[in-house]
Amino acid sequence: MNLEPADLRILRKLAIDPSMRQVDMARGLGVTRSSVNQVWRRLTKSHGFRVRSIIDYGQVGMTLLFGWAQIPSTSRALASFRGWLESGAFMADTTYSLVSSTTYTTVYFEAVLPRGERMLWFTSQLERLCGTLQGTTVVYDTAAEVSHHLNLGLFDGSSWDFDEGFRFQASTGAARGYADVLPITNTLKLSESGSSSMVDTALLSVVQLDYHASARQVAASLRRLGFGKLSERTLRRHLERIRGEWAKPYLELDNIGLAQRVLVCVENNPNEQDLSRVLHVQAGALPMSRVVSGSRLSVLDLKLPISSNWVALSSSLERMIGHSAQAIIFIAQESVTRKALENLLSSQTKKLRS
Repeated sequence: MNLEPADLRILRKLAIDPSMRQVDMARGLGVTRSSVNQVWRRLTKSHGFRVRSIIDYGQVGMTLLFGWAQIPSTSRALASFRGWLESGAFMADTTYSLVSSTTYTTVYFEAVLPRGERMLWFTSQLERLCGTLQGTTVVYDTAAEVSHHLNLGLFDGSSWDFDEGFRFQASTGAARGYADVLPITNTLKLSESGSSSMVDTALLSVVQLDYHASARQVAASLRRLGFGKLSERTLRRHLERIRGEWAKPYLELDNIGLAQRVLVCVENNPNEQDLSRVLHVQAGALPMSRVVSGSRLSVLDLKLPISSNWVALSSSLERMIGHSAQAIIFIAQESVTRKALENLLSSQTKKLRS
C-alpha cells in the first residue's frame, strides 16, 4: 500500500525525532495540528502506524535474555523445544527459520526475566532441556544495547531503493574501519542494576507499546492490570521520568512493502569487540531493522522487500561479519510475540490478591 507525499513528509520528520508531539510537528512543518492529526490517524488505520519504545528493563530489576537454538529439522526435538518456549510466561519473542544457512532449524528467542533466582532457574531449565534433545545446541546472552531503525530515505512511497550487494558491502567495509568513532543513533543502553515499584513496571509496559500514551490512557491501562487509581498529576510525573530516562521511541509501520524478515545471529569473537557496534551503526543503512547485542552475542533483525536477493544479501552480511565471528543467517518463517511485561505483572498481581 502506497504512502502519500504528506504521509512521507510527516514520517520522515518523526523518524528524526519520534518523541515529537503533533503540535510541535505542525509548528515545524508550518501546517495546522488538525492536518497532522488527520495524517496520523490515517496512517494508524492503514499502516498500523505507532510510536513504540525500546525500554530499559534493568531500571525495573529485569533482564532481557536472548539467544538461539539449532535443532535437527526432522527430529521431535523441535516440537518439544517449541512447546517449552511458548508455554513460558517470560517469553517475549520466538522466531523459527524457513530458509537457513545451516541444515538445522534455528529458533531465535527473547525472554524478560526478573534478576536473581528466576533468571538462574530459567537458564538452568533451558540448558537441561537442550541437553536432553539429541543434536540440539543453544547459546544465550543478556542484552546490553538495543536499537531500532527505519530508513525512509530509501522509500519513495511505493518502492524501496535498496542495494543488498556492492553498495551495502562498500558502506559496511568503511564502517568496520571506523567503528569506534562512528556515532550510534536510535540505541538504548540497558542498565545492569535498578529496582522500582510495580506501578513503574506497569507504566513502562504501557509506554513500550505507545510512547505518547496520555495520562488518561495510562490510567485506564493500570486499572485493567489491577492497579488502584492514581491522580493524573502523579502519572504525568512518572511518565516524564520514564520517557526521559527509561525509554527511547521508534517508529513502527506495516504494509509498506517489507514482507521478508531475515535474522542474522552472530557469536562474537571475544578479541574483537567492534562487531556489535558495526551492526548498530550499519543497521541504519537498511530499510527496517532492530539490533540486540550483549557481551558475546548479537542479532540483526531485518525487514526487507520481498524482491530482495537472498543470496546477495547473505553474502554481503557474511563479508561484513568476516572470519572473526560465527554467524547464522535465516529467513524467518513465523514468529510468536507476547507482551512479556504485562504477563509478568498479571501473574504478580494475581499472587498479591490471592
